[in-house]
Amino acid sequence: RPGGGVVMPRMRLAFILLVAFALRLWGALVQPPADALALSGDQRMYDEVAWHLASGRGFSVEAEGRTVPTARPAGPLYVWWLAGIYAIAGHAPEAARVAQCVLGTCLCWILYRLGTGLFGRPVGLLAAALAAVYPAFIRYGYFGGPAYLLSENLCIPLLALSVLSVTEMIRRPTVGRALLVGVTLGLTTLCRGTMLFFPLALVAWLAWLRWPWAAVLRMTVVASAAMVLVIAPWTWRNYRMLHHFIPISTIGGRTAADTTTRRTKTFTLLRI
Repeated sequence: RPGGGVVMPRMRLAFILLVAFALRLWGALVQPPADALALSGDQRMYDEVAWHLASGRGFSVEAEGRTVPTARPAGPLYVWWLAGIYAIAGHAPEAARVAQCVLGTCLCWILYRLGTGLFGRPVGLLAAALAAVYPAFIRYGYFGGPAYLLSENLCIPLLALSVLSVTEMIRRPTVGRALLVGVTLGLTTLCRGTMLFFPLALVAWLAWLRWPWAAVLRMTVVASAAMVLVIAPWTWRNYRMLHHFIPISTIGGRTAADTTTRRTKTFTLLRI
């Protein structure tokens, strides 16, 4: 019937998103992992800083009996997001977990858009369906499991949105789309500082596509400038409060060491 070619894929996508949300809600509230409920590991840090922020004590932690400013989490954006939920719902991790189910569902929609733009609607629907039922997205913390108060829940959708914005810029290169790339990359970097050098990968990607170097330079400069403008206020806050140049976080060095070296009591060996 007229319009059926559009209506049916939309109905399928709506069903996939409904399943994604239901599975995440089950994983977050009905059968949450025990370590998620205990707010173990990094969850405790995110929860503490977010509650301090929501209750008017600033981006801070308790240390030696006093409240001190910090840049300790991997990035401030997830803390801001969590603090916004706490400001509305009170100190309620359950409310954050429900909101993270929404983020996980949004990831499925972004992957649908990405797959559809690159390979067509059937691939987009398949990508969304696989993400909807992927167990690690439902139950495992470091892949965005919504039961865990961890920045991956926000970072993974933002990273997918950044990739989507890059593909849209490649398809129709305009200054506006390059600005959007920079904004999404800036937000992703504020969530996880490991994205700070993504513009270098963007240069390599555009060069691999055999873009003229003038176009590579123009789009990369615009995107990088927008990214810097998004990040700069936080970097200035760190310098003003902590008196050091800290672009995103103070744990970047430790994270790099933990993921690239094997530590013993007396020395460190490179893990090759």
